[in-house]
Amino acid sequence: MVRIIFFLALMITIGCVDQIDFDSAEEIGTLVVDGAINNPGGPHFIQLSRTDVLGKRVFPPETGAQVTVFDDLGNSENYSELGEGKYVVPGQVIEAKVGQSFHIEIVLQSGRRYRSEPERIFPALPIDRITYTVQNEPLTTDENKVLPRSTLTISAEATFGPDEIAGYTRYQVDHAFIISEILCSPLQRLKSCYVTRNVQGNGIKLLDGTRLTPGAQISREVATIVLDYALGLVAGFRVSQQSLSRRAYDYWTDLNLVTNNVGTIFDSAPAAIRGNVVSIDDPDEEVLGFFGAYAESEKVLLITNGEIDPEFRQLPLCGLPGLAPPNLDPACCECLRHENSRPLRPEWWPN
Repeated sequence: MVRIIFFLALMITIGCVDQIDFDSAEEIGTLVVDGAINNPGGPHFIQLSRTDVLGKRVFPPETGAQVTVFDDLGNSENYSELGEGKYVVPGQVIEAKVGQSFHIEIVLQSGRRYRSEPERIFPALPIDRITYTVQNEPLTTDENKVLPRSTLTISAEATFGPDEIAGYTRYQVDHAFIISEILCSPLQRLKSCYVTRNVQGNGIKLLDGTRLTPGAQISREVATIVLDYALGLVAGFRVSQQSLSRRAYDYWTDLNLVTNNVGTIFDSAPAAIRGNVVSIDDPDEEVLGFFGAYAESEKVLLITNGEIDPEFRQLPLCGLPGLAPPNLDPACCECLRHENSRPLRPEWWPN
């Protein structure tokens, strides 16, 4: 009898609770702005989204916004919406010139308005060359087991002029490798695919060049990968050195500390890192992300399997010619089945 009375009381209580509709069109989460204008020219992209909502770990894109970029000469250019919260401006009116400053203004579908603080473009330090080293680096598991593995580390080298004062730099690395199909059907037309892979994770590689003396030579490790079939044929790495303002450097430094402790810029953090975008209508509103302006220099390094020391050479995913691996990956018969695979080479890959 006691259980029945408790059950009835519980049902009455539940019936008195109003239902909460989380699919409402009302804006939820915090606006995140991620984009930049860079030298050399466009197109220039920006991503608008919302932070994680109620632990669902979904990051809804902010669509239907009006985004405009302005320079310090009074020129402006409107972005076009590509979908999924991504916007692009061709850079036909706004020229990303070193020494000029730029900012954006955003108007959401709701009418809320936002503006970024102006960012100036500083000269970028040219990259002298890209190098790599290969070494054995055993991995210790949570169970204190030591597993053998080999790693490849990419470094960017640069030299400051004798009268040159270095500024602040952020490094970006793009990585791709080739998968070549093997004959799985008499009707098959063999092809190769280019697979892209994130090699920096959540890590943000930065350099405070103001602490260096004029004429200094630097070598900065910018990415490390575990050797596997990605180095079985040909692997490519594009390294970009981006010049930053002091404000941008401080932002990325703080964000690097948060993402290393939490996860990504979209996750709920113990202390949100504000960028340079503010609400025009409500200055106290929290806005995340950063709109930057920078110049960049870049170099591309291609590494073939034959260039690697024999001790560290890896087999291609689909094995050697005439010697397929025992457990054939489906991508060997149709390379587009591999994650992040495309039949066309990346735009930075040499012809």
